[in-house]
Amino acid sequence: MADYFTPDPIWSSFQVKKQEDYIKKYVIKGNFHSGVHEDVIKSFKTVEYLMAHAYYHWELYDQVLVKLLSIFEMAVKLRSKSLNNPLEYQDRRGKTQTKTLVKLIDELKLFGYPPELIRDLHWLRLLRNMEAHPDRHSFAGAMKKRAVIPGLNIINRLFVDPSILTAQNENNTALL
Repeated sequence: MADYFTPDPIWSSFQVKKQEDYIKKYVIKGNFHSGVHEDVIKSFKTVEYLMAHAYYHWELYDQVLVKLLSIFEMAVKLRSKSLNNPLEYQDRRGKTQTKTLVKLIDELKLFGYPPELIRDLHWLRLLRNMEAHPDRHSFAGAMKKRAVIPGLNIINRLFVDPSILTAQNENNTALL
């Protein structure tokens, strides 16, 4: 039987000498504001565990991003529902169709979400598409950490009142 609790030797290349170092450097805690849907918060716990267990198997870190992108899609749908934006529509033949993620993201504009957030949501969507439809078997491991933090922040912003985001963007623009 394989030993599932032997640290992956690749971490030594990243100057990780012990598990505590790894946890401090590579496990991102899900800090969410009170407006974020509880299903998003609960689902992110799995992301934290995947990050923690990647200490034993480098390739698990790739699944961190896959799970985060799944949570992102769920978050867009949950936020759309909370805004009373239906997830389905009737086509010309009267048949019920599910809206695409592109459409749901674009429709957030109708609820006052600023273009900056819409752009960031589309960036996550494109990342999701690349992860969902890989063209080869490869691993990036902890290199994907660079996408996890912005992804987490974008999901948090999705559940902020659009007027606050707009004011924040206007303030940032004025400061620049």
